[in-house]
Amino acid sequence: MLSKVLGFFAKRGKQLAGTDKAGNSYYRQLQNRDGTVTERRWVEFAGSSVVDPIPVEWNSWLNRRRKEPPTPEEMKELELRRQTIKAKAALLEMEEEKRRFRAKALQQGMNEDDVSPQGVTQFIQQVTESGASDVKDPQQATESESTFKPDAWNPSAPPSRSGEAEGSGDMYKPGTWKP
Repeated sequence: MLSKVLGFFAKRGKQLAGTDKAGNSYYRQLQNRDGTVTERRWVEFAGSSVVDPIPVEWNSWLNRRRKEPPTPEEMKELELRRQTIKAKAALLEMEEEKRRFRAKALQQGMNEDDVSPQGVTQFIQQVTESGASDVKDPQQATESESTFKPDAWNPSAPPSRSGEAEGSGDMYKPGTWKP
């Protein structure tokens, strides 16, 4: 029986196991190594210069995590499932973006009812206008707005406080504190 199987595959050489949507071809071939029949599995990539990643189901077959190659029906079903998951993820992402916008709008003082196209436009204008008014030109700042005084701090000058101790309590002794 074994010799018949080996003879069958020896005559045929490599056997096409299937193809993926990128056009890659997957092959298998039975080989006799020291009296043991082994199956060799490999992929021949399509003629493109960029190699697309191997689909998970074909990778599993190549690495012997599954016995049989995936069928075309299985491939279609899995592709449909992947597209459904991507669509659901995009929908969740949009809902999350809406939630973030509502939270920011409430934080900025807008009502939840204001989250309409007109409200969104008004909100964006308010944010950009408030952001622009917060940034001031340093040359336009008046002296009263400026808190920096060039000669205000001198580390070598003695402190303006007196050398007398302040406070009260059991440990208080007048004139003992020296700065």
